[in-house]
Amino acid sequence: LQERPAAERRPKVSAILEDLIDVSFREAVNTALERQENVVTSMNLQISRVHARLVGVSITLALLSVIAAWGSSQLLTRGISRPLKALQQGAQKLGQGDFDARVPEGFDAEFAQMAQTFNGMAGQLAQWRSERESEQRRLELAVQERTSELTEANTALQHADQVRRHFFADVSHELRTPLTVIRGEAQVA
Repeated sequence: LQERPAAERRPKVSAILEDLIDVSFREAVNTALERQENVVTSMNLQISRVHARLVGVSITLALLSVIAAWGSSQLLTRGISRPLKALQQGAQKLGQGDFDARVPEGFDAEFAQMAQTFNGMAGQLAQWRSERESEQRRLELAVQERTSELTEANTALQHADQVRRHFFADVSHELRTPLTVIRGEAQVA
């Protein structure tokens, strides 16, 4: 190869170099492509695993969220229903005439204020009922006193009527006797 002139050697060297470079480059590219395919395949596997984990975690979080929401709603419902039930029971007792019924306090601020208002109302009703009962007792005593006075007056009137009838019967009898005598004398005459 060295015996030939440089001009002839150049195309052959170029061809040899191109073939060598082309084959080497092709091999390097193919090797790189295979490595990249392996990397892409392993990354796709990792992505699939991560995706499966994310789906599992998402489902778990969704279930936990549903359970937490259900638990929170139960707590909230109990927190509202207990004071409302206490108010309802107090109102029923008050409606049945138990004016000493009170609603327990100790709930949150709004229900505590409602309980205080309800208990104040029950206290006023109990006071009014007590006043009404005392007024009713006073009126009953006044009626009893007046009734006994009227009974005594009626008894006195009946006694006076009896005395009057007796008096008129006596007067009538006393007047008849002389009248009968006068009448008899008048008939004889």
